[in-house]
Amino acid sequence: MLTYPEFSPIDIDYFLSMELANGGGGKEVLTQDGKLVTVLDIVKFFTNKDNMSKVKLTLQPNNWQYFNCMVAEFRTGVESHHDLGWENMTQAYYNNLDHMSDSEICLFLRDNPVEFDNGYIRHNYHRACAMIGRLISGKPYIPFYMKTSQIYSEPRKRDGRHRIKPLTENVGSISEVIKLGIPPSDFTITQSGILALMGIRKNDDIDIIISSKIRNSIFNGYSTFIKLPGNVEIFEPNRGKFLNVDGKDDDDLIANHSIIVEGIRFLHPKFYFSRKRKDRDKDKKDWDGIIRFFELEKFKGYPYNSINLEQWGHKWVLEHMQ
Repeated sequence: MLTYPEFSPIDIDYFLSMELANGGGGKEVLTQDGKLVTVLDIVKFFTNKDNMSKVKLTLQPNNWQYFNCMVAEFRTGVESHHDLGWENMTQAYYNNLDHMSDSEICLFLRDNPVEFDNGYIRHNYHRACAMIGRLISGKPYIPFYMKTSQIYSEPRKRDGRHRIKPLTENVGSISEVIKLGIPPSDFTITQSGILALMGIRKNDDIDIIISSKIRNSIFNGYSTFIKLPGNVEIFEPNRGKFLNVDGKDDDDLIANHSIIVEGIRFLHPKFYFSRKRKDRDKDKKDWDGIIRFFELEKFKGYPYNSINLEQWGHKWVLEHMQ
């Protein structure tokens, strides 16, 4: 069974949706006294050059540390603000330090996970500000690594708020499958369920492949397509449109060709992308969402980062990106 590491990368949409702690010591400058709540709010506000210029006029030694860090982005050899002192984190201080390269930032963030909470930034505030500065400058996002359990699974411990919920909550009718008595280890979700997991659109129904054991024990070996209440649809055993892509049989697809997210299995995207049409309006919209997903490199964030490019069906994605 797949187990995730203690720390995992977060994608750009996750970072943009995170809330920043409000307060003093310069936080009030970034959040405009709490009017700006999320990272996205702050990026949009400071991308406006007039807003940037107006804020610069309000800076004082007791409030400029985070703003100056944001403008400076990632620099080499930055000292701890506890040792240096807020008032000494000036624009001139940062200008005397070299910019970190993208590869240096990538390695630094991977080797030094942040102490972000579920959807909330209180610690490692300077690092978040440096990334915000990159985004304001039009540079690409580079993934932060944070505690895997805090990304989606657990609420923030300090206030108990679950700001960013598990991705499986985007997928309709999973509970209906569980009500049938089918253990999560004995089915995998196919078709548009992966699009719902990716945040592209809701699934209309839930299409699943079930194990031979469950087919015999619950459905008496029934060997044709099964449509059940609650929008649950079960494919007939060993359907050719799946096995023509990969796998030996249904049991193999469930065990070896699925990603596990919050205990629920999803068939690798290649099984869907390889067959997906592009001539209908609905499919065109789906492909637009899939292409955006890859252009933003969201596939590098948890939990998608456990799927390699072959399992994604990247060659079919590339065909549509050209």
